[in-house]
Amino acid sequence: MAIENSAWDSLVSAYAQAELKYRHVRPTLRYAIGYDRPDEKRKQLIPVVQRPGTLRQEIDNKCKIVSFMCFGPKGFTFESIPDVTFLPRSETLVTSEFASVTHPLGRVTLFDDNGKTKNTFPSPDNGKDVFLYGVTSIKNSDDTLAICTGDGVSIWNIDGRMVSQMTHCNVTNCCHVTSLQNGLLATTCVTDVRGKCVTMWDPRSGVMTSQFGSKPEILEVNPLKGRQRLLIRKEDLRMPWFIASDSNSNILISDRKDQNIKVFESSSGKFIRRFDAAGVNSRCARGSLLPQGLCVDEDDNVFVSDDVTKSILLFDRHGEYVNNFKIDMDARYCQMWSLAMSSLDKGTGIRRHRNPLVSPPRKLALSFNQRSPRTNVYNLSFCRHYAVRF
Repeated sequence: MAIENSAWDSLVSAYAQAELKYRHVRPTLRYAIGYDRPDEKRKQLIPVVQRPGTLRQEIDNKCKIVSFMCFGPKGFTFESIPDVTFLPRSETLVTSEFASVTHPLGRVTLFDDNGKTKNTFPSPDNGKDVFLYGVTSIKNSDDTLAICTGDGVSIWNIDGRMVSQMTHCNVTNCCHVTSLQNGLLATTCVTDVRGKCVTMWDPRSGVMTSQFGSKPEILEVNPLKGRQRLLIRKEDLRMPWFIASDSNSNILISDRKDQNIKVFESSSGKFIRRFDAAGVNSRCARGSLLPQGLCVDEDDNVFVSDDVTKSILLFDRHGEYVNNFKIDMDARYCQMWSLAMSSLDKGTGIRRHRNPLVSPPRKLALSFNQRSPRTNVYNLSFCRHYAVRF
């Protein structure tokens, strides 16, 4: 198996592998949460497909428009745009909302395969003085979640009980979190100008292990004009936002202000590369990407929700742009947000041998703000001729 996989990697480039794998993928809507519509409109919509030729030609030509739309449980609404993740084994969708008037501590909600609510926490009277932000599942576990709390990270059971809380005096505005293969947690922090933007945590010992990722250095400040002159290096994080990790425990961060994705080594904090839709490192061009949420599949291909094209962009493991997936939404009122993909190995930590061109169906969750906060869950079917609901 190892020989076959290494031969495939040596003979086929990372770009070609990603392009072949996702060439015939058509995201189809499985369910949507946050659509509060009358019952008569909550139905399945299937476009009519004409038959100009054979069935195979019909499916090949029309697979782009075949989609299934179904709305989640009536009455559930999000108070703010949620962060999303999947539990690795059960593929349960988990959302985390920022503090709102109705839920001053924030709210974490678990949904089943049909989009129905399984559990919500914390309750306003639980006595815990914490404020919830980004959420992620912890590798190989369906029992615990890691949630940002502003000044650190807290570990929760899925039944709503807080297990532990990690804080540090040098950490403020801790927004988004990801779980690494080595068991550590990484968070993005919007700190002071000279502060560190990425913080590493060890949930086993409950301590902060390291910080890296500096912001641009201020060279001169002109208070009369309200301007400042900055020294901006390629590795500087100007506005770190969403965060993800790959199989090598490298950290990927969407930089909203620099308009690209930056990659760092988690162990040393060394800058590896940056990329956007125009290219990698020196080929990056401002305006080609405005990243929001991002996630990584089992082959380290990167998915990024882009506010420029209002679509999900696919990059290979080296940061080269491969393809994009159009999402059916009103671009005039839409702001894309968090992105998550279900796990292939179901949390076992074992990468099963498979045909590189045929992958089991997956789920992709996307949260966005379209007049009101919503979350869509899509099926990613790798069948060549049609997209099916699984």
